Amino acid sequence: MFAVAAERERTTIAEQQEPTVTLQQMTDGHNVIQHYSHTELTLRQHPIAFLRKDLSARQIVTCEEAMAARDGPWLMTGGLVLVRQKPGSAKGVIFLTIEDETAPANVVVWPKLFEPGGRLCSGRA
Repeated sequence: MFAVAAERERTTIAEQQEPTVTLQQMTDGHNVIQHYSHTELTLRQHPIAFLRKDLSARQIVTCEEAMAARDGPWLMTGGLVLVRQKPGSAKGVIFLTIEDETAPANVVVWPKLFEPGGRLCSGRA
């Protein structure tokens, strides 16, 4: 009886044969996306870092450059929104803190930019 059981264990059943599978390593960007989707944070690169080449080609500056820029010239920056405030006493002004891979940036959005027909609402942020 034991010999028969041992022989049965040695024989291969088709359902027990699983193919060898080699999975591709996830990219750094995919790792960050997965981290954010599960924990809303990551210890790896900042998500904006993966877009930096394309943003630079569109002349979108880093948050660090935006905070160091002089008043007056228009510039564009982008990042993840950390804080959003629209106090009732601010007459429609929106205050944002955004961040990219270089630094946080404080942003003031005036009502005339946010209202229909304004620069932000026209799709040209």
